[in-house]
Amino acid sequence: MTLQYDAICFVLILALSNALSVPCGIQSMAIITQLPGKVKGIGIASDEAVLPEATVIIKGEQVTQRSTTDWNGTFEFDLPAGIYEITTEIQGWYPLRRARFQVQPGTVLVITLAPVLKVAGSALEVTKSGIREPVTTLPPPKYDSFSLPQSSNRQFDMLVQFTKKRVKKTTIEYNRAMASYDALTISAVRLCLNPKTYHIEAEGNVIVEDGKERTHAKYAEVEFKADKPIIKLTKAV
Repeated sequence: MTLQYDAICFVLILALSNALSVPCGIQSMAIITQLPGKVKGIGIASDEAVLPEATVIIKGEQVTQRSTTDWNGTFEFDLPAGIYEITTEIQGWYPLRRARFQVQPGTVLVITLAPVLKVAGSALEVTKSGIREPVTTLPPPKYDSFSLPQSSNRQFDMLVQFTKKRVKKTTIEYNRAMASYDALTISAVRLCLNPKTYHIEAEGNVIVEDGKERTHAKYAEVEFKADKPIIKLTKAV
């Protein structure tokens, strides 16, 4: 009995000494990398009205999660660190598209989802047959995609959603546009993009979101240093 007891004590002491011999930094790093990241936000219409009961889908390399916005239009996901895409499924609305983004362990990323309406207004008319049909179907949004050549991470592209565009000598002018890159989203009535330098100028009902907060501005500029956006705002009065 004494030998068995001594053997058990020896094994426990050996295991404890091995655990204590691991540097604290390595243990901390392992704990941090295992922490989930959080993605949360709100679904809104073009008039800033919230979108309840909207289906939100997030997809990564090994993870796909679905959620439904509550009556305040909010949603929330707990996700392992990685690169993700997000979209929506809402009856009467086109599926949302935005650029891929990165979820970091132990952090909170805020994203506002603003899909495009398929039907003019939300009015429905009753036909003679009694079937409810949409009054007017609006055209789907258009998209341009750009790869930033100076980016250190080739998994990220810039995606521009727009209704109309005009190509000039050095810039592309988009109307009623939304540009997204990683956590950055910038929308405006008029958005000018230089496809060589990726310098962005936005004016007219400008809204900028950097993954932490959402800001209304009169005018905004965005330029990229490597793959990091630098934002300059003239805030709305």
